[in-house]
Amino acid sequence: MAWAARLNRGFEASLGELARFLQSRPALDDVAAICGNMTFEPSGRSAQLTRFAGRFGFEKVTVRHTRSIGRQVHRFGENVFISMIVLARNAAALRADTLWRDRTLVFLSRRKLQDRYGAIRQRPAQDAA
Repeated sequence: MAWAARLNRGFEASLGELARFLQSRPALDDVAAICGNMTFEPSGRSAQLTRFAGRFGFEKVTVRHTRSIGRQVHRFGENVFISMIVLARNAAALRADTLWRDRTLVFLSRRKLQDRYGAIRQRPAQDAA
């Protein structure tokens, strides 16, 4: 599971960079939250994806709206595009249910981002006795 540890460290490092970037840009002081629209998994696995994102402080946003035929066709087209990328990169990972990917909307408040990832983490100083 070394890949999972690398994934977690990379995710945390990216959020730390984002927090520092926002802190360094006064013009972005009005940013209250960051939002992500995750399309990685079929609808049956969106709860698992939400739990994963929750480990980093993200919260799921429930959006209730009707989808027009045009919007449904657009989403299906996005799913075909994502599937083609998966096919090109790792054909063994492509499954038929990937054409029916769900969208999981998550957000992370600016305050939580800064609290968890904004401070530059330093190692405790070693006592040189």
